[in-house]
Amino acid sequence: MAWSDETVDRIVQAHPEEFRLIPIIGSAAGLRQGEMLGLSVDDFDFEDLVIRVRRQVKRLGKEYAFALPKNDRERIVPMSTSLAKMVKTHIARFGTTKISLPWERLDGEIQDPSSYDRPGRRWIVDWSGLLHG
Repeated sequence: MAWSDETVDRIVQAHPEEFRLIPIIGSAAGLRQGEMLGLSVDDFDFEDLVIRVRRQVKRLGKEYAFALPKNDRERIVPMSTSLAKMVKTHIARFGTTKISLPWERLDGEIQDPSSYDRPGRRWIVDWSGLLHG
């Protein structure tokens, strides 16, 4: 079931200002949580108005790593002009942060996919106040 615009707005507003672009991208482009967290500035093609989803962030036990997106396939997602403008404005205002994570490995050993801990979404709902009225 898709969330209403009001629900999305509440979730966006519940985030600290520097993180509001995360749920905006999720709702506008249909990206999964790990995909949003794995985005790089280079993944946004402002000329062709697309987002290249090349990686996601996965939780491996208590650690995090980069991995290919779902089904081990990169994908291209359309980006509206309004989303492109929001991304550019956000980058101009807050800059970017370089993150370095291992690639689907911890300590050189490939992790068993059954050990992946699915990132929960309850924190988003809690921040938005949806559970509390």
